[in-house]
Amino acid sequence: KNAKMYTIFTDQIGKPALLTNEDVKAMDVLENEYESNCYIQCKLMSIFEEIGLCIVNSERPGFEWLQPLSENNHFDKQPDFIICNPSFYEVRVKPTVENGVLNVEQLLLGEKKEKLPYGVKVGRPSFFLDDIFVGEGKEKPWTNKDVGQVKTYASLLAANNSSAFHRMILFDRKKFLLISSLYGIFASAVECNWTTLGSKELLNFFHVSSPLVKAVSPCIPEIN
Repeated sequence: KNAKMYTIFTDQIGKPALLTNEDVKAMDVLENEYESNCYIQCKLMSIFEEIGLCIVNSERPGFEWLQPLSENNHFDKQPDFIICNPSFYEVRVKPTVENGVLNVEQLLLGEKKEKLPYGVKVGRPSFFLDDIFVGEGKEKPWTNKDVGQVKTYASLLAANNSSAFHRMILFDRKKFLLISSLYGIFASAVECNWTTLGSKELLNFFHVSSPLVKAVSPCIPEIN
């Protein structure tokens, strides 16, 4: 593990979880990463709205928020999601999805038919990058390669603006990893299941506080 400090968040009795067991089971029938990402985006929309944030789909070409480190690399600037204040992005039309993909938005949102936000950052390239955090979703349990991909986003955030501290969330269908970085280098990571009691409060705290690890555990083991 690349983080200098790593902990696993455990149940906090009496506090709400981000997702229910039924939510997690529902993802078992989804066919691919796009569907599971849409599902989780739908579920997180209302949670982030409670604290004045939105989760914006930023993966597709043309929706880039980060400037690449190399002109030849078109994959290191497209995280799946950006979590930010609604005023930080400009709405874009949803891209066409490949044939045969289940319309997860229709399935989840039903008659309300809210639009899952797609958009690009407003202002100059460095604007608002201090106040966003990056989301990357995976269909299968994340691997070291996936952590490395998120590390690239940390490097891009550090290179694109002057702030020292940045935040990222890596997730799959069962759990998520909250990562904080300092000058593009991983400083701490907290692993948590979607159904862990207290996970909702953990995610909310992650956005508004720094460093994250101070309130997660009084004793965090160091990872070599």
